[in-house]
Formats: sequence, structure tokens, C-alpha cells
Amino acid sequence: MEKVKPEKITKINAAERQIKEAIRLFFERRDSVSIHTLAGAAHQIFYDLGKKRGLLGFLKDDTYIQTDRLKGRKWEHIVNDPKSFFKHADRNPDKILNFYPEFNELLLFDLCHLCQKIKGKSFREIDVFQAWFLGKYPNFFAEKLKKEIEKVSDKQLIEDYEHFLNLLNEPTMDEHGGK
Repeated sequence: MEKVKPEKITKINAAERQIKEAIRLFFERRDSVSIHTLAGAAHQIFYDLGKKRGLLGFLKDDTYIQTDRLKGRKWEHIVNDPKSFFKHADRNPDKILNFYPEFNELLLFDLCHLCQKIKGKSFREIDVFQAWFLGKYPNFFAEKLKKEIEKVSDKQLIEDYEHFLNLLNEPTMDEHGGK
């Protein structure tokens, strides 16, 4: 029997692979629990690395997301409960979670944001997801940016998930021998 060699994986490499898969699953309209589990694991890695470097995301750290109704512990539960529920059964094994699959969109956006801040660069899956998110949620951003997004936003296109999936699958310039 041939000796098996281990794959050497860094935390950032693992999180990057999780982001890429979560975004592809998202545009393929696949299972929302699987998307959340992958995105939640990657988010925790980038959140922990960012916190050590003083780089914050908006989902857990920025107060503009936390409205008066969602201060403190309640907001923490909204953010953290699904991730914990999907990977642990040691407490409350019979608990039923009210899960909102739409939260994956916000989680993925913050994950992309954190990844870019930590790595200092982007990759195709992040670029495609952010383009989709900016088009779908122009009101999420400051007024000046919102006006620019609305100029280029095509509402029908935003709902065409297959279009964005095709963007993920297009070969890059490097794959065609270009630069």
C-alpha cells in the first residue's frame, strides 16, 4: 500500500477554499445550511485573524448594522446561533432553529470584505459575489456610492443567478495565455 501524504493547509488557505465553495453553492441555489456552514467557518477564521490585526468586519463589529432593536446579545445570537447550531449538538439536541437563509447574503458579503482586508487582494468568486450584492442591495451603502450603483444596476440581471454562476466559470485571461 502506498504511503499517504498529508495535504498541508494554512488557515487562510482553508478559509479561501470555503469561501469559493460557499459562493459557488450560493449561485447554484444549493443548500442554504451548507452555504452557511462553509461561510461561517471561513468567516470565523478571517474574523479571528482580522481582530488580531485590528481589521474589523461590519457584521460583528460595526455599530451601524446593530439597530436600536438589535443591540448587544440579541444581535450576537442572530449572527452566531446558526453557525453553532449547525455544528454542535452537545447542548439542546432537540432544539429547533429559526434560520433565515437570506442571512447568508450578508454573511458572505462580510466574509468577502474581511478576506480582502486580510489578504490585501481579491479573487474571482469574491468579485462576482460583491458585484451581485452591490446590485441587489444598493441601499446598504452610503448615498454617494448608492447613486453610482443604481446607475449600473439591472434588477432583472440581479435575479439571474445563473448569469453570475457563468461569470464564475469563465476562463480567466491567464487560462487563455493572456496577462
